[in-house]
Parts: sequence; C-alpha cells; structure tokens
Amino acid sequence: MTLVTHPLSPLTMFGALDEKILRLRNLLRARRGNDERFKEYSRVQWHVPVNRWWALPGLANGHLSEAGWPTIDGILHARSMKDGIDLLYMDNIYQPFWLRHVAAKKFVIRLPDNPLGHGGLRPTLDLELSRLLRLADLTVCPSELTERVAREKGANRTLRLGNGVDVGFFLGARTKPREYRELHGAVAVYLGAWDNRVDSNLMLSLAERMPDVNFVIVGDVRVSGVMRGRKLKNLHLLGPRPYHDVPAFLQHADVGLLPFDVSGEPDLVLSTDPLKLYQYLASGLGVVATPVPAAAAIPAGVVISSQKAEDFELAIRRQLEGRLPASVTTWLQQVGWSNRTVALLDAVGLS
Repeated sequence: MTLVTHPLSPLTMFGALDEKILRLRNLLRARRGNDERFKEYSRVQWHVPVNRWWALPGLANGHLSEAGWPTIDGILHARSMKDGIDLLYMDNIYQPFWLRHVAAKKFVIRLPDNPLGHGGLRPTLDLELSRLLRLADLTVCPSELTERVAREKGANRTLRLGNGVDVGFFLGARTKPREYRELHGAVAVYLGAWDNRVDSNLMLSLAERMPDVNFVIVGDVRVSGVMRGRKLKNLHLLGPRPYHDVPAFLQHADVGLLPFDVSGEPDLVLSTDPLKLYQYLASGLGVVATPVPAAAAIPAGVVISSQKAEDFELAIRRQLEGRLPASVTTWLQQVGWSNRTVALLDAVGLS
C-alpha cells in the first residue's frame, strides 16, 4: 500500500507554521521504516490549490501541479507501480494527475465533505469534480448530502460509508500529557483544525461562562476569532500534535467537543462525517455537538445541542456528570477500519 498525502507548496506554507513544520518533517522521513508493505509519501509541488482566488486555482489541475519532489515517476518506480495497481483511491480532487500516470483496475474517489462548499475554489472544483466522478468506478460518500452532490455531478455508482476508527489505538493507556498536569478542573477538548467550520464565538462564550472547565484545542487554529480568547485562563490553544500523541490528549480529557457552525457554514458542516467523533468515543469521552447529521446518527454517547451558549453549557454539564454507555463499545467495533475496508473492497469486487 502506498499513501501520498496532500502536498505542500510555497503558498500553502503561509500561516499555521507549527502544522507545516510537522508536514515538512513527515516529508523528510517519508519512505523510511522497515515495513515495505506500506510507504507514506509527502510531496512538495510547485502549485497546490488553496482556498483563495489569488492562488490561481485554475492552474491546480494542469501539468503545473505535477511538478515537484519526490517525482511521480520516482514514486511509481520505487513502489513497482509502473505496470498498474489494483486500486487507486483518491480522497480529494486536488491531485487528479495520478490518473494520467498509473493504470488501476479500479478507481475510487471519496468525498469527505461537500467540495463545492470551499468558496474561492468552486468554479474550478465544479468542473474537475464532474470529470472525476464520471471516471470513477465508485464514489464513497460519508453523508446524505455528499451522496446527493455526487449523483448530481454524474457519479456512476455511490456507496454510503462513514468514517471509522482504530479502537485499539485509542484505548491503549497513555501517560497524561505535560500540558494537562497543571490544569485544575474538568477538560473539554476539541481535536483537529479550527477553521471557518467551527463556531469561535460559541467557544469564547463557553470559556467565559464556565471558568471551572478548561477548554483545550489540540490542532491548528486557522481563523482569528478564537485567538481573541488567549487572555482567558481556561482557554488553551496547544497547536497540532503528532498523531501518535493524540490518544493521550483525549483519554485524559472529560468531554469531547464538536461546536460546528451549522448556521454559518451549512454546505461544509452538514455534509461532513468528523473523524474526531469516532476518536472521542473510542477514547471513552462523551461528546457534545451542534446539530451535525453525522453526530446525531451515532446511537449513544453524543448529546446534541443548539449553537446557543446556554444550551451548549447545559449539555457539557450533563456529559461531565454521566458515563459513556457500554453499548458504545459494541458500536465502535462495528465501525472499525477493518470493517470499513472490507465493505469498500466488496463494493468494487476486490475483496
């Protein structure tokens, strides 16, 4: 198996420096390790689409995006893929050029959310999305909204398949993170990038209303709104952390947060199936979420709240006083990555 992550470029290096440094470290250590069955590559490309009109998104899908290091041919040669592979799986539409370089028995594309909700890129993405969906043998959709978009744009076949989780990875006992050791009171954690999908005003209001609770963001803060709360003693912006450290930050918290901005970013929020939801639950955390369909569909362990601060506060208090139902463990086993993989391979006849 070969994984090629979302690429870096000079443009995408602006802002969120901590996260980019982690990505660069990954670039330098990619292809290392003893397990030849799996290799991960990060590429530096001359051009990568970003959500800004001045980034010339129209060039993203041309040959300019192919130029970079390590080279495409170099990866194909190193992994013995020049003569073809069984499955080409693409979970974004920002690297469509792989279709020109590798012959695959099956081509699957996954829409993690509604790509047409990404503002400045919409005109270019609209055209590229339609082309790729018509070429794909299967389009994997985590939500009803993404499935509807896929069908409207010409998908041949769709499969509704949500995210999964490596339960064992998040259950294994971890040492309390250094950043938590001096905190007094409960810990409410948000994991992942803090961007325009998240309600910054709600988070600031909660921190002000609940001084006895520590609100922790483990991830890259990409919008300025929540930064105004730096003076709040109970709001802690820890920045991104390596994936292998994530379970510790969840296991030693008390509640997981999903304060998505349903009213302000409906195209993105209503179509997504947040991976963090599964990771919170696998770590033993109850979750409080705004009305995101994926969260509402989880059978136990999640309390849905409006975006009003007083409602969200009550939901957090409720989760802090309760315990995660035992039925959540059984449900998590059903959505493990191994089961998700089997379902995907069955759908394309490669099981």
